[in-house]
Amino acid sequence: MRLKHLTNGMDLIYIPVKTFYNTVVVGARGGYAYDANDEIGLNHLYEHVFIAMLERLYKYGEKIEKYGFSQNAFTFNSAMLFYFEQYRDSVLNILKLFKKNIEKFMVDPKDFNIEKASVKNEISNWGKNYENLIFDVVKRKGFVLARNKRTDTQRNINRLNFFSLLREHNNIFSKGNVVVILYGKVPEKTFDKIVDLLESIKLPEGYEPNKFAVGDYRKIHKRNDTGIIIYNVKNPTFEDYLCEIIYKNTMVSYDDSMLFNFVRNRKRLAYNVDYEEIDGVGERVFYFSFAFKNKNMLKDVMNEIKNPLRKFKQTKAEFNKGKKRAIIEFYKDAMDQSNFALDLAYYYILYGEALDIHKIINKINALKYEDYKKWLRKIKWKKLIL
Repeated sequence: MRLKHLTNGMDLIYIPVKTFYNTVVVGARGGYAYDANDEIGLNHLYEHVFIAMLERLYKYGEKIEKYGFSQNAFTFNSAMLFYFEQYRDSVLNILKLFKKNIEKFMVDPKDFNIEKASVKNEISNWGKNYENLIFDVVKRKGFVLARNKRTDTQRNINRLNFFSLLREHNNIFSKGNVVVILYGKVPEKTFDKIVDLLESIKLPEGYEPNKFAVGDYRKIHKRNDTGIIIYNVKNPTFEDYLCEIIYKNTMVSYDDSMLFNFVRNRKRLAYNVDYEEIDGVGERVFYFSFAFKNKNMLKDVMNEIKNPLRKFKQTKAEFNKGKKRAIIEFYKDAMDQSNFALDLAYYYILYGEALDIHKIINKINALKYEDYKKWLRKIKWKKLIL
């Protein structure tokens, strides 16, 4: 793995593994956690419009089919990722399209309105599957899913204009805010050309985006839902992330967990329980969500699970079992080329570390039970009723 800091402020991570095709990810810091309160949904809309402009101006999809396999884009709460899979000799051609779109970001009014409608339609579908409802509310800090499926996000998107989108473009593609992942071996001359091309992209000076404070959520209108929010340490390190992975692999999968046994044994009370983690701005968060058929049961259930959650501790044997599960999890992830490249970009954006699978496994193996217990004591617990 090679990490190269380019002269224009971009970072390039090159994984010269011989593969049938190459995966390229263009990742940037930006997402729901960076949306201003009156512009919730701006980053999601920007992602849609950026791809629409690639398609309209440069026949992006057509060239992807000609030179490679697939492409997609994602907006998470803290990162925006664009990826494509290409044959080795065509990576440069597709990156040239990104260069043009970054330097000359031109928004067509017709496409702009089409993408606004598309994003609003996606949002309206969040509430159709209840199991995804709490996830979307919490992941999109501040997003409100009202009973009529009209959300603050949809109303905000109606107000967004070209100027807010152009400003966000200059924020996303700015110095020190972009990482490019190249997974797959290319000839050295081609690699040099890729470096030259990326360095030739003119990026503006970056500025600090607007930030939501993690935990700045709003209530759903009179729904009988609840969530337990667990706040991890602020400004987390990569070691904190690895400890959390072990925590998840022991607590969530642990058959004798008091929390999950309580919910499983009382299905008449709770018909949904799930676990999720959030990469917030300067803070890592994970939460448990429940849905109750009768809100009068809420207080008893909260009291029942509060103490087990606070007192839950893994033994050394459970800790070691979690380490083994975590290693298997990373090995499986590394076998999927596209997902691994996306993870690589995501975690580099969050932690500033290149996600080397061997480095991760060595770090997991090196984690000591005593240090892990210290990390558990740093977790801050907070109850949140949505």
